[in-house]
Amino acid sequence: MISTSSLFSASSEIEAASAIGTSPKLTEPALDVPDLELVKPGEPVSFVATLSDTGDSSSPIQASGLPAGASFDPLANRFQWTPGPDQVGNHTVTFRANNSNNQSVIGKTQINVGWGEPMIDKPQSPVCSPGTIATLNGKWLAEEERSDSSGASHELGGTRVRVNGLPAAVVFANRRRVDFQLRAQ
Repeated sequence: MISTSSLFSASSEIEAASAIGTSPKLTEPALDVPDLELVKPGEPVSFVATLSDTGDSSSPIQASGLPAGASFDPLANRFQWTPGPDQVGNHTVTFRANNSNNQSVIGKTQINVGWGEPMIDKPQSPVCSPGTIATLNGKWLAEEERSDSSGASHELGGTRVRVNGLPAAVVFANRRRVDFQLRAQ
């Protein structure tokens, strides 16, 4: 149904049309799960899978490919696992949900169980200017997430960076990313 209303003023007339009473269009559900989790043997990993469905009520989230000892609670949508030393390697867990229109969504989480040896991905932009912030991506780059925007720290989360043999200021570090400031020459 379209409703038209008019507003009057001394100098002009303004008309506005608005749609009223239309039913919402059903959209595909969206599933939010981490793409990658890094964990050491004996260290617990836990996260919640989140489903948003703007159309109508949806079915519970289902998980498949659970590693031995892992669990998924469909009422809380919580994945939990503490891998053992014999489970070092990559594990992929698949999450799936459907709504009442049988629209489905799938999300996958790769869980990398390792001993924490740092590995750096190939840099996207290996050339940087002095005084700028550079980023390294990879795995196991820091023990814990830390940040220091002051530029005064040469170590964060157990991570140090050297550029041309000189220490660089580390401004952010977590297991997957390190940001550091290149020295001005």
